[in-house]
Amino acid sequence: MPTAAIPNSGAPKRRVNGFERPLDVHQVVSWVAFALLLAAFFGLHTPVRTAPLGIALTVIYTVLAATVVASAAKCMRVDPRDEGAAPGCPTQRWCSYCAKQVNERSKHCRRGNKCVEVFDHHCPWLNTCIGRHNYAYFLVLLCSVFALLSVQIASGLQVDAPAAVPRARPAHSTGPHLPLVIPLVISRPASAGLRRVAAGRGGDGIAAAGGLWRAIRPRIRHP
Repeated sequence: MPTAAIPNSGAPKRRVNGFERPLDVHQVVSWVAFALLLAAFFGLHTPVRTAPLGIALTVIYTVLAATVVASAAKCMRVDPRDEGAAPGCPTQRWCSYCAKQVNERSKHCRRGNKCVEVFDHHCPWLNTCIGRHNYAYFLVLLCSVFALLSVQIASGLQVDAPAAVPRARPAHSTGPHLPLVIPLVISRPASAGLRRVAAGRGGDGIAAAGGLWRAIRPRIRHP
């Protein structure tokens, strides 16, 4: 049987849960970010969204936020360490750090300084190890955070129906409609000038153009 490891007085203390100090920087950042998300939603969304859809989003968001807090707190409070393999268990191995027999699928976490049963990873955002005893709470936390952010984005993209309908173009326009104006402004002097140009009297071209412009100009300015 392997000999027990000599305890090292300089070894880090074994962490029991994620609330123990020192707190991780990622953990503090996640708390601040979550508080800002709640403040942005309840401070900006809730007061202005009084329609049934807005109220429904507020209720769903509140339930999801409570689920995030509860699952995160439960995940951090549970100690996922391996209590040690049962005597005579065929699937066991020796951990030289913990100086005891542990289950075969357990792994020693250096950050938590303990063997975690069915070790998955050490989460810096929760400041605890994730393993068999708290993995279900961790999955609930991931799903609730994803749903919470989805509702947060949906509430930001929500628009009122009147604002989404484009404004109708006015029936009348202040500008001139040239295809309708030009046939109406060809007065008798202008048409006479055009006939002279068509007859080949080029010398009258300038006079014809001037007559046409004098006939069109008042209609363009005052349609």
